[in-house]
Amino acid sequence: MPSLTPLQIANITDGGYLGIAQTLIYLAPLLQSPQENRHATFLTFFLNAVAEIHQQTQDENHQRSEIRRAAQYLRTVPGFSEGDPAMVSLLSATPLVRDVDHFFDK
Repeated sequence: MPSLTPLQIANITDGGYLGIAQTLIYLAPLLQSPQENRHATFLTFFLNAVAEIHQQTQDENHQRSEIRRAAQYLRTVPGFSEGDPAMVSLLSATPLVRDVDHFFDK
């Protein structure tokens, strides 16, 4: 079997795809052994890691706080319908103003 280094595996390591454990199970055999190359490396990108952690830890008060923060930047007041364009804009903008620093304090 051919071996590679470095092995670039993009964001399939995100929980919504394979996750890190399954990625390593499937792709570790393709990485060169330490005897062949002691610098053999996996390069990965956790594109959705913050969103996944946020979903696991969010509470109603935190969610309201985020929505209020996003509303400060919008000029329109959303209606109460899910399909209201202003509501869609507000909910789409919320992740853009999210304070994510505390997710990296662990």
